[in-house]
Amino acid sequence: MNFVISKEMGCKCFERKTQFTDTTSFDDKYKLSKCRCTSRFTVGENKSKFTIVSKQVSEVDKIKIDGYFDSSSKHRKCDYLFVYTPTSPSNCIYIFVELKGTDIAHAVTQIGNTVNLFYNQGYLKDKKVIGAIVSSRHPSNDGTYRKAKQTLEKSLSSKIKDFRIEKKNREMTYDPTHDR
Repeated sequence: MNFVISKEMGCKCFERKTQFTDTTSFDDKYKLSKCRCTSRFTVGENKSKFTIVSKQVSEVDKIKIDGYFDSSSKHRKCDYLFVYTPTSPSNCIYIFVELKGTDIAHAVTQIGNTVNLFYNQGYLKDKKVIGAIVSSRHPSNDGTYRKAKQTLEKSLSSKIKDFRIEKKNREMTYDPTHDR
């Protein structure tokens, strides 16, 4: 039986401003941008909420990407990265999360940019990678999201085996042990 340890977005790890310089290495930013509290299983904003299900605090890392890990305006980035590391680091799952209003095609671009950023730094080689979009409202069904999703999945298919994007409205829960 899996359960979620959460203080309902009680995390205060990202309230302080980052002090990264242009010389701060990617690896150092990654280490310094990790949530250090037990509230690392849930994030929420824009009336959207994402939760990862895990039995152990030590299995999940939460990293705030946009405005913390990378506060530059050069790239459009997703909001968070969850890294699920069970007993074997070779079974890591990287979940890139974007909490959005209705511009779902833009969310796909943000996830794609962030995945490419981490891939280019060697973080995603031979890892399972998932994009998760949680929107606060139902976007119009004009095919824009479907086309953006297909384009991104195709562009990443040569780099990342079995990359996929999932989308839900308002709330998404991901169980990495069962990949659902």
